[in-house]
Amino acid sequence: MRPDPGTLTPEVRPDTGTLTPEVRPDPGTLTPELRPDPGTLTPEVRPDPDALTPEMRPDPDTLTPEVRPDPGALTPQVRPDPGTLTPELRPDPDTLTPEVHPDPDPLIPGLRPTPGALTPGSRPERHLPRDVRLRPDDPRPMLMTAEQLCEAGRKGWLRVDPKLVEQACAVVADARRRWTAWGEASFTSLEDKRSGSVMKAVSSLYSVGLDRLFDNQTVAGLAIQFGNSEHSSFRGAIPQKAEFLVLKPYMVHRIAGSDVILDASLSFSFAEYERHLLMLSGKHDSFSLAGTLGVSTQRPLGAGLLLRPRLALSYARFWHDPFRLQGNAAGIDLRVEQPASRLDYGAFAASLEISRPIRARDVIVTPFVEGGMDFAVLRPNEGRILRPDLNLVSTRSVIGSVRFGARMQVRRSVALVGSGEYYGIGSGGLSSWRSRASLSFRF
Repeated sequence: MRPDPGTLTPEVRPDTGTLTPEVRPDPGTLTPELRPDPGTLTPEVRPDPDALTPEMRPDPDTLTPEVRPDPGALTPQVRPDPGTLTPELRPDPDTLTPEVHPDPDPLIPGLRPTPGALTPGSRPERHLPRDVRLRPDDPRPMLMTAEQLCEAGRKGWLRVDPKLVEQACAVVADARRRWTAWGEASFTSLEDKRSGSVMKAVSSLYSVGLDRLFDNQTVAGLAIQFGNSEHSSFRGAIPQKAEFLVLKPYMVHRIAGSDVILDASLSFSFAEYERHLLMLSGKHDSFSLAGTLGVSTQRPLGAGLLLRPRLALSYARFWHDPFRLQGNAAGIDLRVEQPASRLDYGAFAASLEISRPIRARDVIVTPFVEGGMDFAVLRPNEGRILRPDLNLVSTRSVIGSVRFGARMQVRRSVALVGSGEYYGIGSGGLSSWRSRASLSFRF
């Protein structure tokens, strides 16, 4: 039994937090002056789960940089979305792109007039002629597409409940909307006590995107993200600021004849860092390339509940330019040269969302809650971070999260999504909160 196409979880949009500069720092994987990113607060690699087209969106959560610190490394994590193509790469399960509505041409069970809706014997033909009125004695069974029902009802060829005709015409109009424009704002705060010291960070991320539905099975689009972050560790002795710009092409595809959705996204991130170490300071540029692949599906549980599991694999590489930390102490000029560096991060993510659509005429409200786990398989410095006594300590590679919120779809063309997320379950000292709001419009 396939859930109503209008209730599928959005997100085939690579999560706007996915593979995007998220703020997952790796608090101190190297000595202070050698840290390529002391907390990196660099856009994370997670496609946002809410920036994608509803239900075509790869995780809703699929495509948005947030301040989600890396499970143990100072570099933006690569999490596709939960929200979500994620990441998350979740084309985001939260933004309304012409989800993958079944083709209006195939038969739509809910739009078949019931026997009681027709006058005795007035059954429409299987292929309704555009210029012939149905005969009341036609013995053939009624099988009509939404387009045929809409035309027949409007032209008076068929005496049927006006509400049924209106619903059929709405489906036809919705199927003709191929483009979706969307925007999202995300704010994250983070506190990390895993090293024995306290590292704090905040970040904001803004995303806009445009995608198109092709062949009723595939959505492809481009997201542009920009934002900034601030990070402070070792009691404020090592502050850092960053500004970043991200270009993220994404795609979501529904396998024909099934409810299985595949999503993928690439992120090209450009960032500028301003670093301070006591009386020393310096600036440098950074570039990162990240990608996410995800697979999800949605099944009815009964009582109107929908279950949506998702699996995703992400990888990111970061390149930091060489730079110089310089300052003055007691009239003496100090300079510390920092070499170029390269960092890699890879992770596997699994999540499970439970939602329940609530319908009210032209509005569908879907509250949801999601639990997820990130499994880091490739981390800078093997996930070890620096303690105040300059010794390294290992961090856990598995961290849990919980996300909750609601999606609202109005007249099949406008979608609003609001969500909150806590990241850090089982991390041993890492705590991150993120709030996110998005708006999308289909045309």
